[in-house]
Amino acid sequence: MEAKSAKRPSSFMIQILADEVIYEFSFVVTATSVVEEKLIRLGRTADKMLYHRKGSKIELASSLPDQDFLTFAFNGTQDNQLFLANSILQKGKQFLPVYLWFRNNLQLIAPDSRFAAFELFIEKGSLINENINKLLPALDTGIAGLVVKKSPLPILLFQMRFATTSEKRHLTEASSSCV
Repeated sequence: MEAKSAKRPSSFMIQILADEVIYEFSFVVTATSVVEEKLIRLGRTADKMLYHRKGSKIELASSLPDQDFLTFAFNGTQDNQLFLANSILQKGKQFLPVYLWFRNNLQLIAPDSRFAAFELFIEKGSLINENINKLLPALDTGIAGLVVKKSPLPILLFQMRFATTSEKRHLTEASSSCV
């Protein structure tokens, strides 16, 4: 990763259904701080911004109860902490349905995690594999199909560590054909 890329902020946005209400939660972070954070309640005719944090300032919807508490919770929010999480940690209830959705439903998948049904997708001759390979060209993604090519990953990673830039590009292209 280039040094410039490592310092650029990463943006995340998710829409969820919690307690029969649709919310949009978004945030922008660097390795050391939350740059921006926003929670919006999506409605049929209009959206309602519940809060918008940008840097060291926060704008709260005037309709939110207990504004003094929310301001207090925001002032106690660390630079590298989401206001959503801190407001709940401080015993606030205003955003509890959203927080509980993340706590109870979000499943993080690490890069080295194994996708349980992966074998069904790649097993040659399986109905799922055949259907995916028929569907992929129609999606116009540039992916023609799924093919399995066994490659010893530790050796590939070792090779990439000591390869030149052009060699890394070649190794990356070779490893991407594994899936």
